[in-house]
Order: sequence, then C-alpha cells, then structure tokens
Amino acid sequence: MFEKKPEVKEIFEKFKGRDLRDLRNDGLLRQHALKVIATIDKCICRLEEPETLAKLLIETGAMHIKYKVPAECLQIIFPHFLNAIKPYIEDYWSEDIAYAWKTLFRIMTYYMEIGMTKGVIDVNSISSHVKRDI
Repeated sequence: MFEKKPEVKEIFEKFKGRDLRDLRNDGLLRQHALKVIATIDKCICRLEEPETLAKLLIETGAMHIKYKVPAECLQIIFPHFLNAIKPYIEDYWSEDIAYAWKTLFRIMTYYMEIGMTKGVIDVNSISSHVKRDI
C-alpha cells in the first residue's frame, strides 16, 4: 500500500516521516498488519452475529480517533488488503469470492466510520442501528 500510495503512510502517527525500509526492519508494519488481520478474522467469526460485529467495528473505529486517522482512509486501505491476499488464494479466486470480500469491507468500513466520527455509542443504540440497516 505504501509503495503505491506513499502519502498514506503520513496518516499513521507511528509511520510518519519514517523510511519504508526502517518500518519493515523494526516490525511496525508487520505488527499493524497482524492487528488488521486479527480484526478481519474476528469479523468473519461474527458474521452470524450482526450486533456483536457492529459493536466490534464501532469500537475499532473509535480507537482510531486517538490516532487521528481520517475515516476516508479506510476506503484506501481495504482494496490494498484485497490485492495483497489475492495471490495467496488465486487458485480459489472467483468473482463471487471478490464480491464477498468487498461486501465484508463495506460492512467494516460502514461501522468503523461510525466509530471514527461518533466514538463509542451505547449498546442499545448499536442494536437499533443494526436492525435498521439489515
């Protein structure tokens, strides 16, 4: 992602002003990538629990407020993730698989943006919000 869009690196406080090689060498990129993967895994595990999924993503979005990550940054990050995983599952890749990933990312982006703009909201608010969106 940072090779194709180096300006995005400046959004990340820990990455700001740092050389990409340095970030790779000290493990910061790997550490962040593992957190992203873990969140995606949690989302997949919660697909049958929309309220729990929404709460997780809203809280994750709210955590990004302290890092001053703009909500529109999410639109940039997820397509790069898709391009990164595609070579590893190319034998299984299809339009349906691509559609499923894009749908998951739309859901993730939607709820994370709520958290990034409104902060953590109460559980009752999440429940009514999810039911309205389904």
